[in-house]
Amino acid sequence: MGPAWPRIGSDPNNIKEHAALLHDAYAQLRAVRGTYTIPATNIDPIIQSTLHLLSKVTHHLEEQRDTRLATQIQDFLKEQLKEQRDAQIKEHEVIKDAIKTVTAPLQAPPPDGSRLASWAQVAAAAGPSPGHVTPPHTVLSSSNPSTLTAYKGREVVVKLLDLGLAQRFRQLSPSQLKTKVNNILQETFMVKDIKIVAAHQLKSGDVTVITDSLDNVTELQTHTEWAKGLGPRAEVIRTTYDAIVHGIPVNTVSMKDQQGTIQRILADNRSVIPYADITYVGWLTKGSIQKRSFSMVVEFLS
Repeated sequence: MGPAWPRIGSDPNNIKEHAALLHDAYAQLRAVRGTYTIPATNIDPIIQSTLHLLSKVTHHLEEQRDTRLATQIQDFLKEQLKEQRDAQIKEHEVIKDAIKTVTAPLQAPPPDGSRLASWAQVAAAAGPSPGHVTPPHTVLSSSNPSTLTAYKGREVVVKLLDLGLAQRFRQLSPSQLKTKVNNILQETFMVKDIKIVAAHQLKSGDVTVITDSLDNVTELQTHTEWAKGLGPRAEVIRTTYDAIVHGIPVNTVSMKDQQGTIQRILADNRSVIPYADITYVGWLTKGSIQKRSFSMVVEFLS
């Protein structure tokens, strides 16, 4: 009388139960190995069931990785947004005091022999309403921190990329440079209603223009055609904010597929940052391929 061959019926939905079923079947086969020839009709169902189990395990692991990635990004972005809001509230009072301090002396005509207001003082005096909170932002150095804070966040930097053109602009005073930029804006349809309040050339040769509101900053950084009026290769430098997300499984993200990865982050975090504008994602350093998890840089425009 021959052995009782294992029979595989419908596979259980539960992964552990499925694995236990196959384990028992393999145990029966090992018990008769070398004594009997195992029929192919008994082997094929076991192979198919094993492949089905592998497929279920793979799908389960992918779901677990996606959930961990989404949770990590959500937690980090919530923390970053809270820190930014706290910083903006603290800065609110500082901006109001700075604008009052700088604007007051500039409103009266300068007495004979006194110095004219600098471009930075002019920019500060033309600031937004005191209740308009500005975001965290890297600004230019200055010997007058109150003047500097007053126009913080309202500057737009234009990179000239032409050394000869940058040298010619050095012949212009800040007032002349301001007039030149305003004439260019007036001739550019999308930004023709915007007027800057001050302009200044940096040591690098690039040009900084100061607007009277954050909304105008956004417009000038969105509709950048006006910059070509300063030079054929001139480019507006867009303000970005970088966030670093730690512990991302390397094999779950493809940095070569920038748009796909960005869309996945936006979709997973739409309830937290519904209007986020991500321009770039990448690993913090080149050593990511040698590790199982690594830190990812996410670059935001807003």
